[in-house]
Amino acid sequence: MFIKINPHNSLVYYILAFRSVTMKLCKTMKTFTKLNILVIFLALAAFSCQNEEGFLSELASAETKYYEMEFTVQVTDLDGFQIFNEEAFTGGLDKIMQETGISEKSLNGIYLKEAEFSMESNGRYEDLSIMRFLELTIYTDVLGEKKVAKLNPVPVEQSRVSLNPANMNILPYFEEEKFIMTAQGFLEDRIYENVEMIARFKFEIKAGI
Repeated sequence: MFIKINPHNSLVYYILAFRSVTMKLCKTMKTFTKLNILVIFLALAAFSCQNEEGFLSELASAETKYYEMEFTVQVTDLDGFQIFNEEAFTGGLDKIMQETGISEKSLNGIYLKEAEFSMESNGRYEDLSIMRFLELTIYTDVLGEKKVAKLNPVPVEQSRVSLNPANMNILPYFEEEKFIMTAQGFLEDRIYENVEMIARFKFEIKAGI
């Protein structure tokens, strides 16, 4: 024996209606989620194509060894800006490629990764408080001079400090036959004793497709 239920006059009607609406809502949400994922993917792909520094253009990076410049801050009758040392380094990409294992074909850029200045003498001056600021520059006759790192102000009571590298692609300088690195700074006061110092720095090589 079967009992016929009129769905319009019972709770069954509301249950069936709720089930129908829920199923439609779920289908709509699934479609919306798929569309969102597609939009995000397309946006990332467009950003990568437009931006040289995107995730497709930077697939690998490597660091060089440290370069060093030893120099003496000479006794001077004047305070103020001083060029402490200028040193020429051999350019060309062959050495960089051998050192990092990155091919010239995939090379995207060369950036200063780290730079530090340290005081090596143990005389009258015990720390770098004698300096107001310190800088490192790179130069060639063709490309001119660029400031690749700076620290201003120099913290007190420190005999070794790290400079802030500039976010600058200096690959063209390495393509020259040679380039000149310059350590310079600003003396707060006249000094009465030579100060021995070392500048150390290394580069980051970036490669992509």
